[in-house]
Amino acid sequence: MVINKNKRFYIYLFCIFTLFISYLLGENSSGGSKLDNIITLQYVENFKYGFSYGLNYFINSQQIHSPIFYFLKARFLLVSNEEIFSLAYLLLSSLIPLFFYKTLKKKFINLQNKNILFAISLLIFLSPYFRSSAVWTTNDNLALLFVVISLYFFISSFSKLKKKSYYYFISILFLIMASYIRQNYSLLFIFYIIKSFEILERKTIIYIILISLLLSFPALLYVKKIYELGSNLSIIRPD
Repeated sequence: MVINKNKRFYIYLFCIFTLFISYLLGENSSGGSKLDNIITLQYVENFKYGFSYGLNYFINSQQIHSPIFYFLKARFLLVSNEEIFSLAYLLLSSLIPLFFYKTLKKKFINLQNKNILFAISLLIFLSPYFRSSAVWTTNDNLALLFVVISLYFFISSFSKLKKKSYYYFISILFLIMASYIRQNYSLLFIFYIIKSFEILERKTIIYIILISLLLSFPALLYVKKIYELGSNLSIIRPD
């Protein structure tokens, strides 16, 4: 069966619609996202009192994850409400299959039947972890979105276009953003640098590494902050 662009668009919209149904039903098919949302609510609330206070509380709680997502959520909730944030997060999550599809098209540019790639990208909507993260606003989907966008630009940098260094730099930026949400994605940086020797000049690679280290400097300060505060910091809520 031939599925044209219009049909693919409506199928994609239907899949997004199922996310909103899941939100209304409180889907927790992964089993842990709802609990994660409840547990991390304390970090969001404390970040509302300020970044420094929230960071101290976060470190004192001996969390190993990055605090950035909870800080961003707290800032959003100061000017809006939980329901709008949840709906906005559903829409952001729905971009993951879209960018994954665009990435697959970049990778398999000579494949005539794009419906195969489209069907593969839609499988993400069936993932319990994807759906639960979208419904319960855990940090997984935001980090994954940044990674998929990063891969899109990374693959674009291997194209025959002249903007190879530009695409590669954008891919690095999104990878850094993903790593600030979920630190484990920072391991991809090693792979990116290795592959960069195939497409970039040595001087360009050095520039990108230096810029990446500069952008990663706040993460080093965070590690330093952990050692300074230790695990016995007393938390006193400000008036």
